Amino acid sequence: MLPETAGYTSAGSGANGAPEAAAEDCYDPDNIGQVGEWSGCEGMLIVDDHMLREAASNAIGIRGDDSFNVAPGDAYAPENLTETFTFEQDGRDVFTGQVVNMSSLFRDSDMDLDIGYWDTSRVESMSHMFRGTTMFNQDIGSWNVTSVITMERMFDSAEAFNQDIGGWDMSNVRVLSSMFRYSGSVFNQDIGGWDTSNVEAFNHMFQRNNAFNQDIGGWDVSSARDDSDFARMFENTDAFDQNLSCWDVEHIEEVPTVFGVGVDDRPRWGESPPC
Repeated sequence: MLPETAGYTSAGSGANGAPEAAAEDCYDPDNIGQVGEWSGCEGMLIVDDHMLREAASNAIGIRGDDSFNVAPGDAYAPENLTETFTFEQDGRDVFTGQVVNMSSLFRDSDMDLDIGYWDTSRVESMSHMFRGTTMFNQDIGSWNVTSVITMERMFDSAEAFNQDIGGWDMSNVRVLSSMFRYSGSVFNQDIGGWDTSNVEAFNHMFQRNNAFNQDIGGWDVSSARDDSDFARMFENTDAFDQNLSCWDVEHIEEVPTVFGVGVDDRPRWGESPPC
């Protein structure tokens, strides 16, 4: 069964950036490796996890070729391919609506391509996706992340990314561990409206991030059940000084290791929230 919002974030070639719903044929596995002929993927090369990953980062432990495109003659390219299709939206685009795993795609790379048009409606993992990137700072705020389960270390040590992603639907995400970790991060956008009600792990999320200072006092953190799920969440964060005393952590009886927020602003561990 296709997701209700399938393809919504895919603009398609020549669509002037306007999102259009993708036809069911775009999500048909039989059409992988074909150039789409249907609304939402017309003129785009339909790729799967394997094709996308082979063209992605070549960081240690990742097998991509750092080309960020699928070209004729590539070992992973369709035999009948006659044109090069790039990750970037430039009129010869890739359709990613069948991709499930985007973990580590751009890890430790200097990629800075416009991939905001990608259809991410079926992606379940974005862990390490932009970890260690030195240049990436593109608008991905319209991505459909409703299927994503883990964003662990997604922007860990990402040196340039500081885009508005506050509108993401985070309702199915379970893991945010180390998402914006380390001082290389410059991220400081309003994410206070995220639905974090199903998140089970926040540990190290902003550790050593010297930029972030947004109000996240309204987050629902009740699904995190152990003090280790909050360990070092704000350790050595020079900028953060927001009040988190209204977080519902009544079920967390032990104070997390080096939580990193001043005593007056900390959640009331093991107590009913005062507000």
